[in-house]
Amino acid sequence: MLSRTIKAALLPVLLTGLALGTALAESRGWTGLGPWARSLLAPVLQPLGRIAALPREPAAGENETAPSLAPASARLAFENQVLREKLQDLTGVRERPVESFRLVDARVLYLTGWEDGRRLAVVDRGREHGVTADLGVLKGERAVGRVLRAGSTLSVVRFLTDPGCKVPVTVLAVDTSAPADPEKYEGLLEGRLCWNEGVQVRHVHLSVPVIPGDSVLTSGRLGHFPPGCLAATVCEVRDETTAQFHAIRARSEVAFRHLRTVLIAVPTAEARAQARDSERRAR
Repeated sequence: MLSRTIKAALLPVLLTGLALGTALAESRGWTGLGPWARSLLAPVLQPLGRIAALPREPAAGENETAPSLAPASARLAFENQVLREKLQDLTGVRERPVESFRLVDARVLYLTGWEDGRRLAVVDRGREHGVTADLGVLKGERAVGRVLRAGSTLSVVRFLTDPGCKVPVTVLAVDTSAPADPEKYEGLLEGRLCWNEGVQVRHVHLSVPVIPGDSVLTSGRLGHFPPGCLAATVCEVRDETTAQFHAIRARSEVAFRHLRTVLIAVPTAEARAQARDSERRAR
């Protein structure tokens, strides 16, 4: 008796499953089930077909044009992310550089020259925005590189790790027993691709006790960068007994491949005049 009841309960379930399987097979072009299955399951398939053909009311919040809005939504999300990064760049810069420099926000359009051993990027700002060659490029308070060429609306930026990039810097030594002469701390940062996207710092005097972990900051000389921006961190110091200067290897803290926005530091007229005066004194 119990087995007869179970069979009676399972029969509709089996017929419904077989009907759904047949419908799926026919929708995918599998005709192996033959007309006998369709005739056997007609009492089940016909009601299911009528239910599927009923008009469906859109669910709450559902928009029929949602698929067409997907690209626009993705674009808006990307633009919002870019705007957030620009805001972070502007709020992350100290007040002092802003007083001497006008910061022009720019979007990184694409990288170029990497397959030829260069480290360049194209940004969407040019001479129309006050950008000229040799200006410093920042990401927040971190140095990124310098403007190589400036067009009317686009510019090419040379990253710090590019072999042709040179930036006047000063080493912020942790050791407090360092000499008092500030010029001994000053050097020149140059890109070195052979050091795993690193940089080298030259002309820092041997009397300065440089150790790994010391910060390398922009000196502000020549007026290309605001002073005090982080350019790199010392990771290795090699000295030769016959040399007069340290051989310093450092690494930048900027993820160059993932840059979306940067700031171009355009010096004010006063800053340009101060840079010319310091350059004349250096001569």
